[in-house]
Amino acid sequence: MNYLEILSSPVFVALAPALCTALAAVLINRHRTKLVETELQNLKNQLLYRDKRIGELENSARDTNDSFAEQIANKSALVSTLNDVLAHSDAERATFYVPVQNADGNFLGLIVLATAPSDLSENLFIGTVFSGKDARAVESFFTNASVSSQNTSFKFDGFSPNSTYAECLQTSALSGSRSKVGVVQLLSSSTNGIDANQATKAIQSHRDKLVSLGQVFCGDNQSNIEKIGLKIPSTSRRGTVLSMDISNSSGLFIDEARSAVTMHLIQEVIGASSIEMAKLNGMFESYTGDGFLAAFVDDDNAQNECSADRAMNCALSIQRQFDRLMQDYRADLLHLKAELFLRFGLSTGVIHSIGFSFGQMRTTSILGRTASLAKIVCDLGPRDAASIIVDKATYLEFSNATRSKFVETVDPASKPTSENKRVPSYFYS
Repeated sequence: MNYLEILSSPVFVALAPALCTALAAVLINRHRTKLVETELQNLKNQLLYRDKRIGELENSARDTNDSFAEQIANKSALVSTLNDVLAHSDAERATFYVPVQNADGNFLGLIVLATAPSDLSENLFIGTVFSGKDARAVESFFTNASVSSQNTSFKFDGFSPNSTYAECLQTSALSGSRSKVGVVQLLSSSTNGIDANQATKAIQSHRDKLVSLGQVFCGDNQSNIEKIGLKIPSTSRRGTVLSMDISNSSGLFIDEARSAVTMHLIQEVIGASSIEMAKLNGMFESYTGDGFLAAFVDDDNAQNECSADRAMNCALSIQRQFDRLMQDYRADLLHLKAELFLRFGLSTGVIHSIGFSFGQMRTTSILGRTASLAKIVCDLGPRDAASIIVDKATYLEFSNATRSKFVETVDPASKPTSENKRVPSYFYS
C-alpha cells in the first residue's frame, strides 16, 4: 500500500484530525514548558542577583568606619536570612528576638530585632520587648528548647496566625560557652499548622549565620541595638505587679458618718500591706483610693524567690493581716452594715516606671501591659468573697506545686464579658 492509498483510506481520514490536534497540543505544551522554564530561570537569576547585590551592599557598609551603617547592614543580613528560612519552611512570617538587659544588668526580656517579610509595620512591632512566659519565644528562651504550638494569640499587622514554632539559638560549645543569643519564631495562618521537622531543618541550615548575627546585638554588644534605631527601655524591669482592691469599700464613703471608720481601716490595711511588701522586697508603687499597685522585681544576682512567688506570698500575708483587722473592726462594720473583701490580681512581664514633675507635684507610678493586666485580673474577682487571680504569664512562673492550687477560669463571678474572655486567668482555690 503506497502513501496515497494510506492517506486516502477511510481510517486515516477519520483519525487525521485527532492526530493533528494531539500533535499540535504536544508542540504547544513543549513551547509553554520551555517558556515557563525560561521564566523560572530568569526569576532565579534575578533572585541570585538581588541576593548578590544585597550581600555586596552589606559588605560595603561593614567595610566603612561608620558603626551605625555597619549595624544596619547586619540587620539587613538578618532580614535576608529570615527570608531564606521562610523559603525553606511552610511558615508565612518569621521574627528574630535577642535578649536584653536593663540598666541594673538584669534580664529584661526579648526584644524584636527583625522580621520577615519586610512589609511588616516596623514602627508598631520592631523594638517591642516580651518578657512573660506566655509568649512562645520567651518560653523557648527560658527552657532552651523548641516550642511548637497550634494555639497562639499572637496578632500584628492584621495577621492572625493559627500556629507558631520557636527555637532558641546558642553559641557552639567549641567557642568556650553555650550562651543564648536569640530566638527565631515562625508563624503561619494555615489551619494545617507548621511542620516542626521542616521548620527545624530550615533554621538548622541557617543556624551559624543567625547565631553570628545574634551575637552582634546581645550581651556586651547590646548597645548596637540602638544603632539601628531601636530604644531599649533600660529603666524598666522584669517582674510581677500585684494589684489589690478592697471590695465594697467605696460605698462606705457616700455617708459622711461612715468615712472616719473607713479611712482609719484603710490606713491600717495599707500600712500592714506596706510592711508585708518590705519583707518580700516589694515596692509600693501607687495608691488607688481603696487599694494599691506594688511591684516585685526579678534580680538575676539574688538567691531569693522569683517575683511571682514573692508577690503571691505577699498577697497571702496581706489577706491574713486583713482577716485580723476584720475581727478588730467587726462591731463597727456590723453597725455600718458593711462586709469587705480583698481582691488581688497578679501579672508578670515588663514593668515600666514613670515619674511626673509639674510645679510642686512630684509623683511616680508604673504603667504598661503588665500593670494593666494586674488591674484587669483583679477586677475579675467577685465582690462577695476574697480572691487571688493571676494571668497566664504569672501562672507559668510558679512551680507545679503552686500551680496545683489554681484553677483556670474566665470569670470567677460567672459574669463573662467580651473583655475578660481575652485574658486567660487562674483563680487561687
